[in-house]
Order: sequence, then C-alpha cells, then structure tokens
Amino acid sequence: MESADRMLRFQTQPAIAAVAARFSLPYAPEMQDWAWEVADPGRLDEFLQAYDHATLPDDERFVLMEIILQSCEDLDAPLSDEPRWRRVLALLARRFTLHASSVRYWSGGSGPGQDRWRVSSDLLQLIERQGSSHE
Repeated sequence: MESADRMLRFQTQPAIAAVAARFSLPYAPEMQDWAWEVADPGRLDEFLQAYDHATLPDDERFVLMEIILQSCEDLDAPLSDEPRWRRVLALLARRFTLHASSVRYWSGGSGPGQDRWRVSSDLLQLIERQGSSHE
C-alpha cells in the first residue's frame, strides 16, 4: 500500500463551494478552516446520508468527510457509544485511499494515550489495519 504520508489531498475551492451550496452552509473564500467552522453534530445524519447516497465527485466527498470528522469530534456522547462514529469508520475504511490524508491528519500521528482529538486513536487504529491488510 502506498504510504498515507504520500497520499496527500487538499480541499479545493470549487468543492467547498459546491458542498456549501448543497447544505446551505456559510461560505467565504477567506474562511481558512471552512470545513471545521461549518461542522455541526446536529446535522451529522444529513451529512452521512449525502455521503452514502449522493452522487458526489471525489473532491466534494473529501470535503464532506472533513465536515463529518469535525462533527464527530464535536459530539457530546462518547464516541464508543455512538453508532454514527462506527459508520464513519466504515466509510473511511471503504474509501481509505480517498481519505488517507484526512485520516493521517486526524489520527494526530499519536501513540496510545497521546491523542490530539477524540477521534485520533480510532483513526490511528484504522491506519494500522489498512497497512496490515495491504502488505
């Protein structure tokens, strides 16, 4: 498997604008961390529905997953109790190549007990599983 470090992908302005329009989200080109600013745990089901069922180009799907990850990070419930988080992990595993850059970032590159974010340890485990399944 190609190293997740080399599988860099970035959000594009056209994809951000398209996702903003689809979900009626605020958008201005100067919003530096747009996907994180507009994330909303209250809309997580809507975001997941669109990710699963909409015909989205990869650039838009990538942007939408960034919103989904931040929305999961912002959930009030423990992630271990959250079925939507397990669904997100399954989506990431299924499209790992598309989201490898995001998974690597959100994993924090951390070791056990050194997580930057609530989602970090599960994403680090996902990286490890993906690496072992492609060796």
